[in-house]
Amino acid sequence: MEGASISEPLEESTTKDVKLNDETKEITYLTEETFQNKANGDEDIYGNASFPKGRAIIINNVEFKTLPTRYGSNVDCKTLEKLFSDLGYDVMVYKDLTKQIIFH
Repeated sequence: MEGASISEPLEESTTKDVKLNDETKEITYLTEETFQNKANGDEDIYGNASFPKGRAIIINNVEFKTLPTRYGSNVDCKTLEKLFSDLGYDVMVYKDLTKQIIFH
């Protein structure tokens, strides 16, 4: 995916078309100032200035008893882990959890 890096501050807000799962979505990257202005007056945006932002839990199920192995799942997991970490979240990754463990 091509776009602005999370770690680089933007000079101006930018909108780009990004292909996700064979669909094109319009993604808008906001400058910090634009985000803060929107967060202060827009109920659809949740401002979160704390650090860490909170906890992001990723459950990466690769192996299943009755389904094929999801070989690309580890790449997706690493990408999500980096994304949430770069956004300031404390990231916890769990691998191959059963339904009983997840809902316990």
